[in-house]
Amino acid sequence: MTLNALQLWRKAIPFVISVVCVVPWIGARAQSMRECALILTFALAIAFLYVILNIPGPRWEQEMETHVRAQIRSNLITLVPENLYVTSAEREQLANSEIFKELTGIFWEEIDHNKILRSHKQHFYSNGFAYSTAVDGFLSCIVFGVCYAIAWMILKDIKLLFSAVGLIVVGVICRWLAIPTSRQRHLALSREQLALLKTERGQFIADRFRLIVLKWRAQGRPGVSAPSSPPKRAILWKEGFAGIFVVIAFSALALMSQGWFGPGPGVRLATEVKSGYVSEGAHNKFAAVVFVHGIFGTKEDTWLGRGRSDTFPQLLSNDPELKNRVDVFAFEYFTPKFGAAPSIVDLDDQLRGALDDHHLFENHQKIVFLAHSMGGIVVRHFLLNHQDRIESVPMVFFYATPTNGSEMASVGQLVSINPQLRGMVPIEGNDLLQSIQSGWLNSDKAKFIASHCAVEELPTFGITIVTRSSATSLCNRPLDPFSANHMDIVKPTDREDSRYTRFVSALQKEVLTSNSSPTPRIPSPGTPRTKSEIAKREEANPEIENFEFEIETRADATTAALDRLATMTWLDGDSNTGNGTSLRFAGSALSGVLLGLDHPRNGIPKFKDMAYLPLMLEFRQRVPEYPRVRIEQSTEAYKRIKKFCESQPRYEDVDRRLSRVALREAIKRLRDDVSALQVTK
Repeated sequence: MTLNALQLWRKAIPFVISVVCVVPWIGARAQSMRECALILTFALAIAFLYVILNIPGPRWEQEMETHVRAQIRSNLITLVPENLYVTSAEREQLANSEIFKELTGIFWEEIDHNKILRSHKQHFYSNGFAYSTAVDGFLSCIVFGVCYAIAWMILKDIKLLFSAVGLIVVGVICRWLAIPTSRQRHLALSREQLALLKTERGQFIADRFRLIVLKWRAQGRPGVSAPSSPPKRAILWKEGFAGIFVVIAFSALALMSQGWFGPGPGVRLATEVKSGYVSEGAHNKFAAVVFVHGIFGTKEDTWLGRGRSDTFPQLLSNDPELKNRVDVFAFEYFTPKFGAAPSIVDLDDQLRGALDDHHLFENHQKIVFLAHSMGGIVVRHFLLNHQDRIESVPMVFFYATPTNGSEMASVGQLVSINPQLRGMVPIEGNDLLQSIQSGWLNSDKAKFIASHCAVEELPTFGITIVTRSSATSLCNRPLDPFSANHMDIVKPTDREDSRYTRFVSALQKEVLTSNSSPTPRIPSPGTPRTKSEIAKREEANPEIENFEFEIETRADATTAALDRLATMTWLDGDSNTGNGTSLRFAGSALSGVLLGLDHPRNGIPKFKDMAYLPLMLEFRQRVPEYPRVRIEQSTEAYKRIKKFCESQPRYEDVDRRLSRVALREAIKRLRDDVSALQVTK
């Protein structure tokens, strides 16, 4: 570090310290970007006055004069040649007179002309920067700590008290640890410099000093009184007045924050959020897609790509292939970056209210949710709390939803009081996410929802916001990884963009094909689904109808078990590492396939306790006119499934784990056999 750099950094560091000191206030109290800007302006203004008025100057001069310069004087005089016979009185006069400046000038001149000494001087300046920074930290942190303490007494916010204690502790550490440590290093460096100077240029320095001392004697030994340190009382008065000014200004900001701040023209108020349909006109189409944005988003900017005029909801609403069958609804909620906001539990109720206000479940046969980030957690919570509506929800598409939480939410909590961040911290310490996961896995209805998951593959500002394992948890459909970051993953550029086409393809397959969902739906026996089914069932043999329904139910239960098993194919590692279920459990999970065939939860009550083969035998005896070929095909398919499942390793067989590739192939083969189970003519 050079002298110019040292002086520049000494002027800049107070600004850095002031900004750091107001960060806790921004995190605890700021509720709008306007207030954040005002707080930062206040911090920069305080730092500007600190530098212009040279508040640390007197204390720094006292520190240097008392400790550093005194040692330099006493050590520098030792370079005067001994054969001049300089007395103790003369040494003191030399050290305290104007002639000392000439001696010091030679000292620095020789250092600049020697490579070794010049590099050593850079270390000296670097330590001088640390030394002065410790002084600035002591003065600034103590004053701001007092400011936070007074603000706490005004606002009764416990976070301000913690901030006050923290800053005061930092100030004390600077005063009693950092300053003495830097001072000792400074003195040690000056001694090392003197020793190097004697070694490298000792004779030359002695000759120059000889000429100066002889000239000084010839002039009659002129001298002046020793430079005095600034009076300690004057230092305290200057620092005290400056501290009182900062405290008064900060207290005024604390009083203003109780209601004098507005959120600013660019910030949305909680009362301004508005959910609604994207298009005009009647909204009574077969399906409705509900868009739910994530934290810090809105129903416009979340879905709108840079340089685009159409948002994701608008692209879907105006799609010529879908506009006659699908309505689009955008749900919006208040989610500020820094201030207080509704919790995720509250957002569940707000979502219910918005859907009820616009009569979505009454006006549409199917409701599909498209959720981004935290919006997916809100949707899962809503569905678990309103399971009576799940029959109308065939599909949810989760875009980068932190189902198992996100580490970035933990970081965000340090600077924001928004409670929505608390609901997204990693699942290991998150009761809300644990409750959602447990409820989802224990709900037969929720597990039947087609859950698609989109994964972000690019970092956002160098950080992966939602990891792959968190984004794919609880999903039962093939994953959709996108080459996009967390923000851009829901901003398709047009209808050819894969971020759009993947959702539309899933919507067509899961919801719009034949106006019904292919996901397992277990209607009550005898309940017709379409007009053609009504006509068929009026003519059908009741015994055939019951048997076909029972077998269909068992096939659906088996399909659901395979869907759950498919979610395990990406997992790896041991089961106790916290990374998820080990592949070791895959063999045991296969037992659920047989359980669904032999003992489904739903179906005809009188067949509940009958395994699949006895059921087929009963079927053949009661309905002899039913084609035997279909019954035999179904029986053979069951036997193949049973043989395969029973041959797979269980959890106890540690050395016989399934590979992911083998498990995928097994699931595909089982799905084909399940399709062969169907006996419907």
